[in-house]
Amino acid sequence: VTLPKVSGKELILNEGYGGLSEDGNKYYFAAGSTSFKEEIVWVDDATGTAAILTDSPGFYLSPGTDLMYYLIPYGPTMALSPDNKNIAYVRHYSPDTNLYIRPTNKSTTEKQLDTAANFHSSLKNITALQWLNKDLLAFWAGSTSTYLDLFYYVPSTGALTQKTNATGATKPYKAGGKLRPSGGWLSPNGKYIY
Repeated sequence: VTLPKVSGKELILNEGYGGLSEDGNKYYFAAGSTSFKEEIVWVDDATGTAAILTDSPGFYLSPGTDLMYYLIPYGPTMALSPDNKNIAYVRHYSPDTNLYIRPTNKSTTEKQLDTAANFHSSLKNITALQWLNKDLLAFWAGSTSTYLDLFYYVPSTGALTQKTNATGATKPYKAGGKLRPSGGWLSPNGKYIY
């Protein structure tokens, strides 16, 4: 597989890890000319072709990356929806860390979820992205790297809701959090936290 070029520069796989779509037909990962100028790429198993899913260089952690090495705890900061139609990702570009979602066919531009309308300025960490179904994204967010709150986002309606409300459940969410996703587990249907 030949990776696409960006601005004439070849992309290289920097993290060495990736994720596999639920149907097993797409492999997705972060690649770039340097680790801080990456894009998210996926490879189609049927055709062997690679395509870039993002339009903004930054630092993306692939799904299997050892996040504690980067001091970003608790699991994936990139997730592909079960129907392969949307990708959610956290982009690190100093000094900002932001959460985005966009259609994989690039029919619309990326949508930033951690805006001032949605979250208090104290928000610093977003992690553990998990699609519960093709139209429901779960993620953890907080003002520290150890205590976070759980949120759900519905792409079809744009609805963002806080599922744990340790710091109040009205926008803009403070996401101070009292829970630690490293010590818990969210059921695949999103109904239970253990």
